[in-house]
Amino acid sequence: GSQTLKCYLSTPLNENTYAYDSKTFAFWNTKADGSGITYSDKEYIIEPIDRGNDVTLYAQWVDNNMYSVIFVNNDGWPYQSETLELGAVIEAPETDPTMSGDTNYTYTFHEWTGYKTGMTVSGNHVFFPVFIMTPIVIDEPEGDTVEIGTNQDIVDIGNIITDIEGMFDDGSIQIVDLGFGNGSIEMDSDAFASIGTSDTTAGIVEVPTSSVPDNMASKVGDRPVYDVFVGGIHEFGGDLTISFTYYLQAGESGDKLSVWHFDDNGNYVSEECTYDELTHTVTFTTDNLSYFAIMYDVDPGNGGGNSPDDPDDGFPVWAIVLIVVAVVAVAGGIGAFVFLKKKN
Repeated sequence: GSQTLKCYLSTPLNENTYAYDSKTFAFWNTKADGSGITYSDKEYIIEPIDRGNDVTLYAQWVDNNMYSVIFVNNDGWPYQSETLELGAVIEAPETDPTMSGDTNYTYTFHEWTGYKTGMTVSGNHVFFPVFIMTPIVIDEPEGDTVEIGTNQDIVDIGNIITDIEGMFDDGSIQIVDLGFGNGSIEMDSDAFASIGTSDTTAGIVEVPTSSVPDNMASKVGDRPVYDVFVGGIHEFGGDLTISFTYYLQAGESGDKLSVWHFDDNGNYVSEECTYDELTHTVTFTTDNLSYFAIMYDVDPGNGGGNSPDDPDDGFPVWAIVLIVVAVVAVAGGIGAFVFLKKKN
C-alpha cells in the first residue's frame, strides 16, 4: 500500500493489514532481525525517517498468544527484547542504561516510561528510558533570561539553585527558562523563590493514559497528558509560563487546541493557550502544577482545521510510499519489506 505524510504533521502509520500463518503481528523494525529501531502499529510519525532517505521497515511476528516486550535504549535501539505469554510478569532489565555526560551536564537513569514493577503482559509493550539531567555550570544569561537547556524530560537544578537565586537578587535576570525534551517552563523570581532544597527536580513528562487516574483517563481518551513538576510544589508565589512541544495531527488547526488542567480528583479547568506553528509549541500561563492534557475541540461543521490533503496549509510535503515487495524469514517470524520513499 501507499501513504503520504507531511513534515512535522503528526500522522500515524497505516494500520498493519498483513497476516502470516498462525503468527501475530508485533511491530515494525528497521532491521530484519528486529535489532533496529522499533515502530509500533499505527505509531505517529512526525519527522522523516532517516532524514527522508528510503527506508525499509520489516514486520516482526510472534506466535499467537505471545507478545513482544522491548526496553529501548536512549539511542533508539533495543536494550532488552523478549517474547512473553499473555499475563506473564514483565521484568525490567537487571542493569540500567547509561548516557554519557560532558563538562556541563551529567545524566542519571530515572525510570522506564510506563513500566511498573509487577505489571503483566497485556499486549505488545515498548518502554523508553527517562534520564535526569544535572547541570554542572550555568550558561551566561541572554538579556534578562538564563536558559537551562536539556533534551531530557527531567532536570535536577540542585547544583545551581544558589547561583540562579543570586542572579535574581542582583537583577541580572528576570526569568529562568528550564528547557526539556517535551517543552519548557519559564519562571519569574517569585515563582522560583517557592522552590525549596529538599526536592530540586523539575520536569515535563508525558504520561501514558494507562498510568493516570481512571477518572482522568476517561476524559482525555488518547490525547497527550503531561505531568509537570518543579520541586514537588503544587502552588507557586509567581507565574510559570509552560510550553509543550506538540505537532498538529492531520486535520487539526492550532486555534482549536486547549489545555486541560487537572486536579488530583480528576476535575479540570481549561487554560487559555496559544499555538505557534513555527516552533510547534502550545503555551499557557499558570501558578500551580499538576497534570495537563492537550485537547482538541473538533468543529462538527468542518471536522476541525484544513483537510490533510490541502497543499496550502503551510506544511512542507514529505511523501512516503509503503510497498510490500517480498516476504522473508527472520528471527522470531516473517519480515515484510516496506519501503518509505521521499516524494520528488
